[in-house]
Amino acid sequence: MVDGISLQLAGVITDFASRGAFKVLGTPVDATNGQITGGPANSLGNGVKVEVDGVMSGGVLVVKKLRIRNVPGTGGPASFTLIGAIGAYQSPASFRVRGQPVDASGPGVVFENGTAANLGNGQRVTIVGDQVVNGVLIAQHVSFTP
Repeated sequence: MVDGISLQLAGVITDFASRGAFKVLGTPVDATNGQITGGPANSLGNGVKVEVDGVMSGGVLVVKKLRIRNVPGTGGPASFTLIGAIGAYQSPASFRVRGQPVDASGPGVVFENGTAANLGNGQRVTIVGDQVVNGVLIAQHVSFTP
């Protein structure tokens, strides 16, 4: 990798030695001075799902921002967010965003800037859910992008 190149990675931490020495997708990472969101910095470790954003320096990704996506075994639900245009729309219970099947037909789904009637192909949305059942993201919150 070329020094100075900006890089974003999303994956699971491996080879964790410290906040300043671990790997994501096989790339050495140093998050010593990075801003950490999504959970406490001390929850970083092998098996933690993260998104990192930084600049390559001496073969190491020096992190500006790190977002913790899921810490295994913490009992807290992982949150999944999809942003994009609806495709393959059949009903509120069956459509896709960025290729991911979504079900937004549940009784507790919160709609923002619209209703289930506004769902349709090409509509830009942000979907948030905390569970995937048989490959389908179960939506809890649907926000329409104006």
